[in-house]
Amino acid sequence: MRLNLCRIRRVLLPPAILATAVFLLLPACSGERTDLTGVQAWILEPSAEGISTGGLTVHNRTDEARILLHIMATDFRQASIRAKTGSSSPPSIIVEAYQTIELPPDGVVFLLEGPGRPLHAGDKTLLALHFDDSQAIFINAEVRASSPSSPGSEP
Repeated sequence: MRLNLCRIRRVLLPPAILATAVFLLLPACSGERTDLTGVQAWILEPSAEGISTGGLTVHNRTDEARILLHIMATDFRQASIRAKTGSSSPPSIIVEAYQTIELPPDGVVFLLEGPGRPLHAGDKTLLALHFDDSQAIFINAEVRASSPSSPGSEP
C-alpha cells in the first residue's frame, strides 16, 4: 500500500485551520504583554454584497501614543480602514497615551469584505488590530443586526 503524503497533509491541516492557528498563536508566542486593550467590539451583519462595518473601544494604558496600522478578521477575506470621504490613502488612527477612543473615529470606517461563512446577529468573529509598535490585540466582535447607536439597539 502506497501512502500519498500530500493527501494526508491536506486532511490533517487544511489551509484555513493552519492560517487560523497561526493567526491566534503568534501573539502568545511573543511573550510580550500589551497595555493596549479592545472592548465592546461589534460588526453589522454582512450585506447582500458581503460587506460589513463595525466598531469597538480601545484603551491605551501606556505612556506612548500608538498608531493603528491595520485590522484583520478571521471570518472575512479582506479587512481595511478607510476614510469616509473617499481619500485614497488609509487614515491614521492614533490612540494617545493613557487615552480611550471609540473606533472607528469620525470620518473613518472599518470595512470587512467577503465573509467566509454566513454571519448572523449573535454570532462572534475574531478581530486583530495591529499597531505601529508590532503589537496586536485580539478581540471577539459580536455580530449585530444594527449598530449600537441605532434606535432600538442595545448599548
